[in-house]
Amino acid sequence: MDTGTLASLYDFENRKRGSSRQLTVAMKFCLLTITGPGRPATGGADFVFFALATEDLRDDWRRFTLSAADIALLNPNTRTCPIFRSKRDAELTKSIYRRVPVLIEEEPT
Repeated sequence: MDTGTLASLYDFENRKRGSSRQLTVAMKFCLLTITGPGRPATGGADFVFFALATEDLRDDWRRFTLSAADIALLNPNTRTCPIFRSKRDAELTKSIYRRVPVLIEEEPT
């Protein structure tokens, strides 16, 4: 995220019958888009989690953008990306963390 190479991550669940004969219902997969240094994703990366079909990628309720600063706000110690079901969930969580920071922020090693 800090280098702007992550453009999007779209997470899919294989719960819909017939979505893929090669995958079992328990399997998940994602579409990951990474860009190079000549074209950084300066506005952050787009995310959709728990998608069941490609149409879900166009759903404004599900799709949201997180910047490197957002990830640092939400998980300052690990810088891992949290999973949200909707744009509203992501915005609400960011709002909470802006007012009530993480309890223990570890020093980088």
